[in-house]
Amino acid sequence: GLGLNQSANLSFFGVSITGSAVAFRNGEDCGDICGDVTNVSNDYYFNVSQFTSYSVGSGIGCGANITSSTTLITDLICSGTGIVIGADDVVLDCNSKTINYSTAGVPGYGINNSGGYDNVTIKNCNVVEGNSSGTHKYGIYFTSAENGNITNNNITTTGDLGNGILLTSSSNNTLTNNDIST
Repeated sequence: GLGLNQSANLSFFGVSITGSAVAFRNGEDCGDICGDVTNVSNDYYFNVSQFTSYSVGSGIGCGANITSSTTLITDLICSGTGIVIGADDVVLDCNSKTINYSTAGVPGYGINNSGGYDNVTIKNCNVVEGNSSGTHKYGIYFTSAENGNITNNNITTTGDLGNGILLTSSSNNTLTNNDIST
């Protein structure tokens, strides 16, 4: 019979989102409770199977090139590189979310700043290499980057010649309170 907590289709009209849309339940990614988010112009739709507080917002996906400060709202599971830094003065706050990178064993980095962007902060990340096959896969990788800050991260690498944090031709970077297991 009919009753509470039946499924429902939710619609959000006139919402401007940059990047991919994510459905949230009580401020957290819905996961399996919500159906796929579809959109037409600035209108977003998804199905729910339980009732509570829902919203829709932007999320970034694997391989995203971030050019402004970003806070992760969901874990990432990536076949290759997780996130690419694409500008100076970017703060990536993983908000204790996990970036599981290189799950297909292909070369990749959890967080890649090989573009040499300066004044970049990487904080509160759990970075995990997802497959031990292959070599030279780094958790956090900076090349020719200056005045960065890498702090409060947990990094695990499993492959040969993998490094938790690799800074190449970089200077004046501060590393604080990072737990690295290789």
